[in-house]
Amino acid sequence: MSSRRLKVALGFIGCVAILAWVHVSSPTSADAAESVAGKTIRILIGYPPGGGHDLEARVMARHLGKYLPGKPTIIVQNMPGAGGMIQAAYVYNIAKPDGLTIGLFGSSHGMQALLLKKESVKYNLAKMPVVWAIAGVTVDLVRDFLNARKAKDLLKVDPDKIVVAGRSKGGS
Repeated sequence: MSSRRLKVALGFIGCVAILAWVHVSSPTSADAAESVAGKTIRILIGYPPGGGHDLEARVMARHLGKYLPGKPTIIVQNMPGAGGMIQAAYVYNIAKPDGLTIGLFGSSHGMQALLLKKESVKYNLAKMPVVWAIAGVTVDLVRDFLNARKAKDLLKVDPDKIVVAGRSKGGS
């Protein structure tokens, strides 16, 4: 995917996220402007910096504040540990439900809630409102020795020279 298309796709996802957040969190625009003006909204990620969820949150944080009434500051905070469970437990049990803390969850959170012992999962996803959902973001890096400037140029490269790494065969 070209960088332009990636920017357009992320922009669209960001717009959807903004609209969802505004709709869910505020009864009226005037109330919302007053309630978040001069405040900071934290997006918490349960994984270390540099991963896919970190990228998603940072792209959204870069643009989200300027479209919300009151133009709050948006920061991203990584809270890694236990496959995201520490962050999820924090959002569920400790963070104030004031709209100033947003948890970005991975698909593993649902599986953990289903597959692990109840006492080890300290959150209930069913009781947390979903503000936005992302199917996934893929970032591809191509080294210059392949002489590929566009995605279609990769079709001309000898497949034996291409190395792909990711979490799964078809994943990012």
